[in-house]
Amino acid sequence: MTVKPGDTRFTANYEEQQRNVAEFNRNRQPAA
Repeated sequence: MTVKPGDTRFTANYEEQQRNVAEFNRNRQPAA
């Protein structure tokens, strides 16, 4: 997949993925 400068679809999906991963990792942490 080629991402051109100004192509925001990949960026938006990537940022959403990063948020989902971060939230997933937080939820996996044992309650402190």
